[in-house]
Amino acid sequence: MKSILNCIAFIFLGTMLYAQAPDAPVVSSVSIDPFNDSATLKWTISPSAGITEYWIFIEGAGGARFKIGTVPYTRNYYRFKRSTIKEEGFSVEAHTATQYSTQRVVHTSMLPNILYDSCTNIISLSWGAYQGWSSGVAVYKVFSYPAQVYMGASTSANFRISNILTSGNYGYYVLAISNGTNADSSFSYHAQRNISVEKAPSYMNIAATVSNGKVNVLFELDPNGNVSECVLQSSKEASKDFVDKYTITKPNASVYTWVDDNLDASKDRMYYRIVAMNACNTSVSNSRVANNILLKATNFESINKLDWTAYKPSDTAITYSIVRTNKDAIETITENITYTLFSDNTDSIGFKDYLSDFCYYVESPETVGSINNSLSNQVCLSVSPEIFMSNAFTPNADGKNDLFKPILEFIPVTYVFIVYNRWGNKLFETKDFLAGWDGTMNGKPVAEGVYLYSVNAVAKDAKTVYKNGTVVLVKP
Repeated sequence: MKSILNCIAFIFLGTMLYAQAPDAPVVSSVSIDPFNDSATLKWTISPSAGITEYWIFIEGAGGARFKIGTVPYTRNYYRFKRSTIKEEGFSVEAHTATQYSTQRVVHTSMLPNILYDSCTNIISLSWGAYQGWSSGVAVYKVFSYPAQVYMGASTSANFRISNILTSGNYGYYVLAISNGTNADSSFSYHAQRNISVEKAPSYMNIAATVSNGKVNVLFELDPNGNVSECVLQSSKEASKDFVDKYTITKPNASVYTWVDDNLDASKDRMYYRIVAMNACNTSVSNSRVANNILLKATNFESINKLDWTAYKPSDTAITYSIVRTNKDAIETITENITYTLFSDNTDSIGFKDYLSDFCYYVESPETVGSINNSLSNQVCLSVSPEIFMSNAFTPNADGKNDLFKPILEFIPVTYVFIVYNRWGNKLFETKDFLAGWDGTMNGKPVAEGVYLYSVNAVAKDAKTVYKNGTVVLVKP
């Protein structure tokens, strides 16, 4: 009876021993191949007897667990590839025929997140800190993907890369290394992001020209530039106090035109410039300053004096041409000058049918957009009506100086020319400003001597011009 009891006790004790849970395997790492996204979970084989296999689990939120694989007891790793790439926790269970290990340590995968600050041109990387090593993480090393260039190290789960100056695909992965003499390591997934770096235009050309009394501002932008917006600004000063006038968001054309409807181009000068702005509303580049050419003119007798404001004050290579119009006649009276003053002597024009207004404008060579010249406002002057008289004539029919007549620089609206003898008797009268006195009275030549004359003419602007004096009739 005693032997039977001992046998039962032995069987019971053996059953109890067999029913104990096996020791859990010690996971060394979960590591990702950054180039194919396959994962490898590694562990130290459980020292417990009777292990038949290992089960691999994903540890979900709220204690949920999902079995993803099984390997035989002789293997200490598991390779797999997740259909969805994300940061997850993994664990390994050791199994016997009837029991499994209950202690488990979760190891987590890492996936960098890439943020780009276009204001500072800095990439910020962050990732979930590696979990599972009892000794903790000693350091994270960051590498570029796919070039595998070592970028630097961090003791926290974030890293910054500065001086990002070109657009393109930026990729990175992380290597976590544990503390300890025999350190373990774990690679993360790689992350990539296409980054568009705002690039200031390599050129921003600007021109201002006057058309129909308004200033037209044309500006030409580098189509390869990449900025958030370009702003047209204006100021009455060449170097300060600029005010936003017109904004182009994400410029995608090369030439733009804007009309300054609030400026009287015949009275005021305005300076204009283009400012390229980044996403942080910070200026990254300015164009040169351009301004409308403001022309002014004054008249003294037959001299028209012109002066104008310099175009593009920062450009020392500016030249000017002056165009004069008079009725249907248009001519460039001087060109390629570098100064901003000019006097036009209309005496050199001689008598012509176009008297009244002489109009002028200044042009400066320009090559922005569709224009070839920057034009000023147009200024018109009424030339003072002048009458010129000779002091002698010789009416001998030799074809030289045979007529005495006024020389007008204008076409009169009304006109009377009278010649008298010294006693005040009228010898000649005409209302034709082209007609002259031939030295006769009623068809008979008068005697040599001094004669009186008077001219009374009214110009187009209602101005009356009166001239009188004496002339000597000479008979050679």
